[in-house]
Amino acid sequence: MKTAYFKFYSKNLNKDFEFEVFGHSGKPFMVFPCSEATFYQYKDSGMVKLLSKFIERGDLRLITISSVDRESWYKLHKDKSMGNRHKQYEDCVMFELIPYIRENCGINECFLATGTSWGAYHSLNFYLKYPDYFDSAVCLSGAYSLKSVIGNYFDNSVYYNDILMYLPGMTDDRTLQKLRENYLIISHGTGDWELWNDEAAFVSENLRNKGIDHWYSVWNQAYPHDWPAWKEQMLHFLNSLKDGVITKDGVRKIIGYKRRIKLFPK
Repeated sequence: MKTAYFKFYSKNLNKDFEFEVFGHSGKPFMVFPCSEATFYQYKDSGMVKLLSKFIERGDLRLITISSVDRESWYKLHKDKSMGNRHKQYEDCVMFELIPYIRENCGINECFLATGTSWGAYHSLNFYLKYPDYFDSAVCLSGAYSLKSVIGNYFDNSVYYNDILMYLPGMTDDRTLQKLRENYLIISHGTGDWELWNDEAAFVSENLRNKGIDHWYSVWNQAYPHDWPAWKEQMLHFLNSLKDGVITKDGVRKIIGYKRRIKLFPK
């Protein structure tokens, strides 16, 4: 498997930003880690090895990145610096990381955003905000409100990053049309430690009300909030994305050489 490590200095974050790329071609998957974790978590958890057959045959290319959760929403003291730091992270991903990937990895195809737990929050947040760059997402066992980590603290940045707050009020016609052209999977089990399933159900209901294609998949109590469950779920969804998922416009292949290829803006 082709593997490459990259590091660049982020002006937005005022520090080095590291990431790793696995694979030589295929649908680019941007992997957001669980809370406070780094770019090597996905590899250390065994997910890269698990997905190696998809990577080696060119179905997908993983880009695993770090978070700054410890400096933003997971910061011990709750104040406006949390949202400021998250905005710097968002700007790093959109205006530094993506151009860097285009230039150094030759990737100019829209990303599939994916992550588990808090990584699912980031995946869905980027997917909803930037549908020109993220045309698909697989979100596993996510918490989609910030309240679980920031409590009752509130400011404008909280509103615009708490998905349960801003999603119902999304009315921009262009953004909604783009989202209707894209594809999203939200999934979770009902086993131990799955504490935010009502948030996923709320997201699904709001997406449905807005006519946004998605697959909301609830697994049984044998699937807890843990890596073994996420591994089985991810394999299931990748096979479905390769074979084709049913949308209002017909069957669409998201990964594999027969996939629909959508380029992001220059």
